[in-house]
Amino acid sequence: MARSDVVTVLRNSALFTGCSDHELETIADVTTERRFDQGYVIVREGDTTGAGMWVILDGEVEVSTGTRVLAVLGSGEAVGEMALIEEPPKPRSADVVAKSDVQALQITRWDLRGVIAAHPDIAMKMLHSVADRLRHTDEALSE
Repeated sequence: MARSDVVTVLRNSALFTGCSDHELETIADVTTERRFDQGYVIVREGDTTGAGMWVILDGEVEVSTGTRVLAVLGSGEAVGEMALIEEPPKPRSADVVAKSDVQALQITRWDLRGVIAAHPDIAMKMLHSVADRLRHTDEALSE
């Protein structure tokens, strides 16, 4: 995928709302394209070894805890971002399973930290998005 296409996907992702084109280009430079077959467990609840997050390019993933489905996410949406923020890494809070074949951009903890060291404002922009997502998750769990 061309860098300009990756920047477009990141621009449309709620996780990177407010990032400048230059910041998005910097993030795009550290992404890796990944593919997951339908049914593949991308993230397992309780796992503490996760060092990455993904922005969905194509396909859908189901986010669940136990037997409760929290969300079905598609193009432009991010999963696993908490693992990049927490230090030390905490157990993953949910399973993320590919509902279809999925194409995604992976961003690792160490790559994102390098980006944030060079562009600290990115961290605050991401934290705002993560807070919004947590608020929505709390609301879903309380219903």
